[in-house]
Amino acid sequence: MYKVLVIVDMQKDFIDGALGTQEAAALVGKIAARVADSRGELVLFTQDTHGEDYLNTPEGKKLPIPHCIEGTEGWGINPEIFDAWRNNPDTMVVAGVDAVDDNIFKKPIFGSVDLINFLQARQNQLSEIEFIGVCTDICVVSNAIMAKNAMPDLKITVNSELCAGTSPESHRQALNIMGKCQINIHKTIYLGSGCFWGVEKYFDMQKGVVACEVGYANGITKNPTYEEVCTGKTEFAEVVRVTYDSGVIDLLGILAHFYEIVDPTTANRQGPDVGSQYRPGVYFTDPAEQAVIASSLADLQKSYDKPIVVENLPLKNYYKAEEYHQKYLDKNPGGFCHIPKEKFG
Repeated sequence: MYKVLVIVDMQKDFIDGALGTQEAAALVGKIAARVADSRGELVLFTQDTHGEDYLNTPEGKKLPIPHCIEGTEGWGINPEIFDAWRNNPDTMVVAGVDAVDDNIFKKPIFGSVDLINFLQARQNQLSEIEFIGVCTDICVVSNAIMAKNAMPDLKITVNSELCAGTSPESHRQALNIMGKCQINIHKTIYLGSGCFWGVEKYFDMQKGVVACEVGYANGITKNPTYEEVCTGKTEFAEVVRVTYDSGVIDLLGILAHFYEIVDPTTANRQGPDVGSQYRPGVYFTDPAEQAVIASSLADLQKSYDKPIVVENLPLKNYYKAEEYHQKYLDKNPGGFCHIPKEKFG
């Protein structure tokens, strides 16, 4: 059994070309990193493909903006993403997908029938299909729902952080529709609560959390090292990137767990750890979540006499921490942790 990662239409015209958006451009590095970190997954691409007569087609008459014309620069899949796959020896090759060209499913319309037929023929070998890319509200939703209809018993997932819609609101609406169609919607939030070793361990244990990673958020430099972050000069916070299945646990549920392990009244300190990198914070990528977080923090304030100082801010930047920090307490069971042992059950 293996997982399939489908990268939808990450082409120049949808990133920074004829129909490009700021949100799509922001995906490139994230998706390239996701592909580079892929282990034992089959990576496939869809490629929106039109001819020179595009304006005379039914789609062209409704959207009279020539884009993804075969052979043009705008038609090409982003090279950073494509190279991340091509240079990763741990992505799988299966029968029928044994050459670069064959991993690309060209499609003249929103969903790819060829892709779905390919996957359906192998569904007994698949554990999950994950869709990422653009546009959430057109091509991602089309392919994901087609896959769910063709393979209703297979886990179909859309990673919301690695998708972009034609607008942020359309992105959210499409995620809501797919969730109602029993597609698993994975969402991500970044949480700072002191030393990230224990925070990662704690959230790894929670139902509905599908992945955790430790890193550095909202600083003023690029590619910081742990030693640089510890000086306080980079302004980064130690955070855990928590990805969760929103059909199992929602953001308020994640925050409830967060409140179990954070002292929300101490700025630049958690337990014995002192420094600006240990400040408590919740960092979001969906602007609609700010009000949800604010309301939750207001409710939390009722339980404290001291003012709550938890940051509620958009994620400006994030860098994955060094590999030795990842799953640190699993690698070093006796390692330091500021979270009380009883919180780990």
